[in-house]
Order: sequence, then structure tokens, then C-alpha cells
Amino acid sequence: MIKLVNIELKKVFMHKSIYIILIIMTLFCFLNNYLYHKDYDNDGRYKYENNTNIKKEIKKYSKELTKYNLNNDEDKNMYISIQSKIDLLKIKENYNNNTWQYNMTDEYLENDIYNINYYQYIEKDDTKLAESKKEYEKIFNKFKKDNWKYFIKIDKKNLENQKDKLTKQLSKTKDKKEQEEIKNNLEELKRKITIINYRLSKNIDNGNNYLNRALEEYSTTQEKIINYQNKELTYQEKIEYNKLIQSNAIDKYIIENKTNIEKENTLNYCLRSILDDYELFIIIIILMTTSILISEEFNKGTIKLLLIKPFSRNKILLSKLITSLIVITITIGILITEQIIIGGISLGFNSLKIPVAVYNFNKNTLELYNIYIYMLTRILSKIPEFIIILILNYLLAIVIDSTVAPFALTFLTYTVSEIINNIIIKNNIKFMQYFITINWNFKNYLFGGMPEFKYINLKKSILIYTIYVIIIIYAMFKSFNKKNIKNI
Repeated sequence: MIKLVNIELKKVFMHKSIYIILIIMTLFCFLNNYLYHKDYDNDGRYKYENNTNIKKEIKKYSKELTKYNLNNDEDKNMYISIQSKIDLLKIKENYNNNTWQYNMTDEYLENDIYNINYYQYIEKDDTKLAESKKEYEKIFNKFKKDNWKYFIKIDKKNLENQKDKLTKQLSKTKDKKEQEEIKNNLEELKRKITIINYRLSKNIDNGNNYLNRALEEYSTTQEKIINYQNKELTYQEKIEYNKLIQSNAIDKYIIENKTNIEKENTLNYCLRSILDDYELFIIIIILMTTSILISEEFNKGTIKLLLIKPFSRNKILLSKLITSLIVITITIGILITEQIIIGGISLGFNSLKIPVAVYNFNKNTLELYNIYIYMLTRILSKIPEFIIILILNYLLAIVIDSTVAPFALTFLTYTVSEIINNIIIKNNIKFMQYFITINWNFKNYLFGGMPEFKYINLKKSILIYTIYVIIIIYAMFKSFNKKNIKNI
């Protein structure tokens, strides 16, 4: 058997097409890591996301401003509105777009800027203009001194005042429906105050940084989780609820530990999502290996050279299957090695020390995994799908006397499987629970996760998958043993 496998491995790695795909995969790896390095900043933020060109915006509004005349009463309001936008943009121009000042200029300075323009161009009231400018200077000094907590404390005070008013209103209200509405509003205010206190205690400003993004996401998911807890959930809502629970737990970990574990432009992130980025190359290698070991051998007649040797047909076919599995393993090994080397040089190796945070729904707790263990776990959960693709391609290659057709049919099955699954899930087609493509994705079951289709579960998927594998392998060996090779 070992001798047969060695013969088959030589056939595969003597074929130029395998190296062409591996070279393309390597080039794609270079490109992928280069784009992560080029298009993301040190905070893991996509550089071109909400990247407003301030100078261009100022020029655009300045040109628009010339269309309006202050001497025309109908134009005055539009004039000061546009002028206020220009003034705000000029303030933003002084700050990096990641700072809290840049993000909060509109919210904290818009009213004061508008008042200054209003009293200057419409009311022409010097006293009120001076007062507005004084108020503006007071607020703007907080910007210059980087005193973001001043504004957060004002927000907190306003929320607490609202809470006090609602509490008094609740004590005076007799109507039960109104009481319920007030209680809901009070709960929302309490959540907002809790988040503000969390922000202050963790010293997280409103800048475009990973901590603020995590805190805002944490706040949003908290609210959604509470809304889900107060109603009967459908199956799809339960899946969404689980995603919110996981996201919330990860965001809290980021905030508490001040570690950007979800930063995308890192070697860590590239390794954990390695199959998502490179799965297509593995599928093509699987199909090409089958084409080399079965289709081409039948078409060229070289299969006869194996049959004249003292090996049974079952051993010959088994050796080809083992060879294909070895090639898949080698391909994944090459891919991981390339990603570590290329990604490490491009993005740095330090992120390999950062753990991967995963919510375990069996234990209802957030668990931390070493990147290599997590990556291998994800890869192992994907192997069943690769095996089905492999043996299906073998069966078609044995049955169909063509090099192209088996490759094309199997590749089509792979490419449309996601579409089929989406149709099954969206339309809730119960009898399709026995279809292989809806059961071959074991990634959904990792860490106690729920499958997207409500009529399946882990035990059922394992059973259905096993039945399909047995049937295809049986048909494959049966067809190979009955194949008339004399006339090839």
C-alpha cells in the first residue's frame, strides 16, 4: 500500500498544474497580506472608512454659499446653515479623524456655531453675539485641552435629570399602560447611565479607536439582548441572540483587558480565518488531484500500468484516496506556513501571543484559545466537507469518461451549495434536512453553536453525513471494480 501511495504521490507532484495553483495561491497570499498592511491603520480600522476629504467639503459648501444672498430674507436661513457647516469643517480640519474632537465636533459645537452666525448675520445683535462667542470659547477650550470627560459628565447629568423627572412622574401616574411605558424609559436611561459610568471608569473617549468601538457595540448589543429576553424567540432569532451574546462577551473582554483581539490586520486574525480566504484553492487542488489520478489515467490508458501489477483494484483505488488526503494535508500545511511567514513579515508576529476569544454556549462563558489550537479546530470542522467533495469527484470521474465533466460537475456542486443552503433555510424546507450540503458544515456546531437550519442537530448531521459517505464510497469502489478498462 505504501508503495502504491508513493507512486500516486509522484504522479500528482510531477504534474505542472498543481504547481501553477500553488503559485497562484502564494501570490494571493502576498496580495491579501499586502492589502491588510496597506489599507488598515495601526488600530485595525479600514483607512478609507468614512474618510471625508475636509478641504473638498469646504470648497463644495463655499461654492454653494455664493448662491445665497443675505439681503434676501428667504436666503438668510440657508446661508447661515451652510456657513455653520463650513465653520464646523474648519474646526475638524485641525484634528485627526481618529480623535474624539473630530468625531464630536458636530454634536458639541454645532449649536454654538449656529448661534454665532445667527446673531451676526440675521439678528445682528452684538450683545447676544458676544454671549454666544463667550459660550463657544468656553466649550472650545475643552476641545483644546482634550477634556472629553467634561462633555460626558454633562451627558450623564442630563440623563440623571431625565431619570429623576420620570421617577416623579411614575409616582403620580395611576394609568397602568403609562406606568409601563415610563418604567421602560427609566430602564433605558439607567442602561445609558451605566454605559457612561463604564466609559468614565475605563477612561474611554469618543474617538475612533477600538475601545470606543467596542464600548458602543457593547451598549448596542446589551439593548438588543434585553429586547430579545422579553419575548418568545423564533429559531432564527435564537441564532441572532446567540451572536449578540458572543459579541457582547468579546466586547466586554476587549474593554476590560484593553486588548484589540478583533483587530483584522494581524497575523492572528489571518490565521483564524485562513480557510475563509483560501478555501477555493483547496477545493481546486482536490479536484485537480482527482483529475490527475483518475480521469487522466482512464483517458490516457495509463491505468493499465497499475492493473498489471499484483494489486487488487480496491487497493489501487484506496491508495489514490489516501494520496488525495495526503495532498490536501500538504496543501493546508503549505498554506499555513506561507501565511505565517508572509503574514509575519507583513503584519508582525506579536499577535500570535494574543488569544482567540470564543463564547462557549455549552458552558455559557467566554473561553480563550491559543491561535494554533483554534485554527486547527476550525480546519478539522471543515475537513468533512472536503472529503465529500473528494469522494463525489472520484465517483463522477470513474463513472464519466471525461476529464472536464467530473471536475465541472463537482465544482458546480460546491459553488451552488451555499445558494441551495440559503434557499433551504430561508424557506424552511423541512424534508431537505436529509440533504448533504445542509449537514456537511460542522463549523456551526463548534463551542456549542446552533446550526442555521432548525431541523438538524449535531447527532443527526453526523448520522446523515456518515450515510452519504458510505453510499458514495460503496458506489465508487463498486464502479471502479466493474469499470471496463480493457478498451481504454
